[in-house]
Amino acid sequence: GGGSNPCRNLLDFNDMHIDSQGRVEVAFAKGCLESANCTPASLTAHGPPYPESFANKAAIARQSGGMRMIAAFDPPAQTAPGAPRLRTAQIDPATGQAIVTWDAPDNGGSPITAYNIWRGTSPGGETLLTSIGAARTTFADSAVQANTTYYYQVTATNAVGTSAKAGELVAVPAPPAGNPCKLPGVAVGTSPAGNQRGAPANAGLDIVSVSVGEPFPSPAGTSSIVLTMQVSNLAQTPTLPPNAEWKIGFAAPDDKGTLRSVFFEGDTNDATRPNGEFSYGYTGGTTDFGQGDSPAVTGTFDTKASQIVIVIDTSHPIAFQPGIGSADVPFTVTLGAGSVLNGFFGQTVLLIGAQPAGIGGGLLETVDQTSNGSYTLKGNAFCRPDGPVIAVVQATPNTVQCSPATVTLDGSQSFDASGDAIASYTFDPGDGTAPVTTSAASVSHTYTQGGSFSASLQVACTRGMKSTNGAHAAVTVGGTATPTITAPATVNSGQGGYVASAARHAGSTYAWSITNGKITKSQGTSSIKFAAGSRGTLTLRVVETNNGCASPSGSTTVTVQ
Repeated sequence: GGGSNPCRNLLDFNDMHIDSQGRVEVAFAKGCLESANCTPASLTAHGPPYPESFANKAAIARQSGGMRMIAAFDPPAQTAPGAPRLRTAQIDPATGQAIVTWDAPDNGGSPITAYNIWRGTSPGGETLLTSIGAARTTFADSAVQANTTYYYQVTATNAVGTSAKAGELVAVPAPPAGNPCKLPGVAVGTSPAGNQRGAPANAGLDIVSVSVGEPFPSPAGTSSIVLTMQVSNLAQTPTLPPNAEWKIGFAAPDDKGTLRSVFFEGDTNDATRPNGEFSYGYTGGTTDFGQGDSPAVTGTFDTKASQIVIVIDTSHPIAFQPGIGSADVPFTVTLGAGSVLNGFFGQTVLLIGAQPAGIGGGLLETVDQTSNGSYTLKGNAFCRPDGPVIAVVQATPNTVQCSPATVTLDGSQSFDASGDAIASYTFDPGDGTAPVTTSAASVSHTYTQGGSFSASLQVACTRGMKSTNGAHAAVTVGGTATPTITAPATVNSGQGGYVASAARHAGSTYAWSITNGKITKSQGTSSIKFAAGSRGTLTLRVVETNNGCASPSGSTTVTVQ
């Protein structure tokens, strides 16, 4: 309808027939992939990408079980299930487990009761590993060894019997997490090499991984993200395949908080641009594909590295326009540090049976698709060269007459030469007590003894780099050390004239005390005479005061016989 390209006409895409055994097959154009509401064609729309409904995406439904249109070929009312179709087998880098997923098969007219997991270390060498309930179509294999390749198959069981095995997948380790500062960046989706539709052909559409990078400086505007799709061999053919799309998508909230499914792609849908072009849009709502408005998306098809690189300028909100006739309204998505992008995926599609630019229509077929992932944006500034980080510490007051003394250790003058904030401060008072790590720029510490101390500080910035310079502050605390008493080990009950003494320091006075005895001479000096009391023990104590600072009490015990 409308002024759209003739391949939008649905008559060529809708059909129903039976195969030679009476099984029903339906082919139909699916113009509204995300919505039940199709958008009518406009009077001016001509040519791909047909944003009104993208009606040149076809679908095929086939009868998998039950009675057929030709009774001679009817299967028994109940049979063993069909073979499950394996989807993925991948090593989880976080847990080390092998994660296997599959599609539920036709149940053969009897409910599936179990799935059976087969595993081996060589192709075709699988043996039964375990059976799980029918409620799940995924299995996490934790009994795997590092540096060992595992192959998997799955069968289904119902009350009649067990299905055949269909296909085999090898568990592929997920690629290293990567570095967002070094392209291609952090891997957010993977797909086993060689599993594309039509393999070994279509190697340029065989996705290996999808990655996100945030290099510094930004390659577009003041901030940007770089999406990289790695494929097996983009140079398999002399030119890029026509009518092909390399799409990377994720979910993110728009600026009003509504979650949107957006995508960025390179494609060869325009016959006048055989080397490809780049665009973006969104799915969902009342139209299948809304189009990007601004800014422009740039990218490259790197045939040497077999990469499709898409650069998104995020220095301004990204604007989206609904397709013509849609009830959606324009919206914007702002991406910046802290934005969480979920449902990351890579997908390649090919319009089969069409001429360049989609002329004549065809079947839009998914060739490959990655697993889903997520990523939290860090911002390009995160990747600027770091450091050095310089620690600076001051002690206030740095000289105290007497202990105990409370001193403030201040690291607020510490800095990162690259401009990052200081995230943590580790203060070491230097008196033998444990260092203290805090986010506060200063701490108070009490020195309980007199002496000279060297307080130190190490700081770390928000990106984790630590200072390596020696940051020290001298702290001097006056005071008098605990005196040591020299006295006889044993004295006689009732006798006097015994001598007790402490080290003599100029200007010091000494306050002595005794239990079970009596000080008889020289109280206030460093040496006294005392008399013993009754049998048992007596205790001598002394506090030395020097320059106004009193020492802790020194003591000793003497046996009285």
